[in-house]
Amino acid sequence: MTCADLKAQGLGAQAAQHVIKRVADAYTTLRANLRAGNLSGENSRRRRKARAAVGADSSGKELQAIVDGLRAAGLEIAGDRLKTRPRGTPEDHPRLDLLRHRSLHAREGWPAVPWMATREAVTRVRDAWRRLRPLVEWGDEHVGPPDFSR
Repeated sequence: MTCADLKAQGLGAQAAQHVIKRVADAYTTLRANLRAGNLSGENSRRRRKARAAVGADSSGKELQAIVDGLRAAGLEIAGDRLKTRPRGTPEDHPRLDLLRHRSLHAREGWPAVPWMATREAVTRVRDAWRRLRPLVEWGDEHVGPPDFSR
């Protein structure tokens, strides 16, 4: 739809531009996720590589320790997850919870409070990034960067 189409349906010019921008942003995000492997098929190279690293004793235990440390520090561990175990994974796998992740991320959120308008916000965000560094480094080492050449 164009801006003129949206305006013909009763939206004002600014609202029409806002809708177009939101849709364009959504497609940009979708494209970036697809390129990063977040929404790729079960047999994508990156997903196979990540699952192998999580399933392996040394790298998997390292990731589990990182995730446990982040949780203990109050960060939320989230991501797109399978409802069942991945094919070929034993029911009693020690890291089954991590193997169910199609994507994995950690975050720390704060409510809108007065300190957010001060320099303290910079310090808190920097500290959160430092806490996330081991997770990012694990992904870089064991999964590698996304392939944006496609």
